[in-house]
Amino acid sequence: KAFSSADNDDNPLYVQQPTGFEDPQYAACLLLAPLEGTRQAGYQYMTTNTNTLVSIGFEQSSCEPNFFRKRYADGPTVYLAIYVDIMLVRYPRGSRAVVDEFLADYAKRFNISIVGEPTRFLGYEITRDRDKRTMLLRQTRYIED
Repeated sequence: KAFSSADNDDNPLYVQQPTGFEDPQYAACLLLAPLEGTRQAGYQYMTTNTNTLVSIGFEQSSCEPNFFRKRYADGPTVYLAIYVDIMLVRYPRGSRAVVDEFLADYAKRFNISIVGEPTRFLGYEITRDRDKRTMLLRQTRYIED
């Protein structure tokens, strides 16, 4: 689903006509949106995602292209870590309103689902203890598999 929400303007992509839908007048079909499984789809999605985040005030990290931050004038800084269509949002305590504002802006461009606090990400198991203000990252399942 993520790739189909990307822009297809800069790199038009043509595909063979599907079996049963051939029209001899045309040699190929122009895709209106990137198609998952094509080589360009991931690039087009990340380009669209990056452009969207930059347009709403986020800075892309110079050493990690999937890491973004935005410093708000009233103090909080919001950090984003992205892997394909999964986004982790890190923000300071008491700044939820700022994050809700960001998510509303972001949802204008992409279909999003907010699933809550992560328990797994990129093979890591994530355990938080808010009272002790600790976070534990483990790769037990990765090691055992």
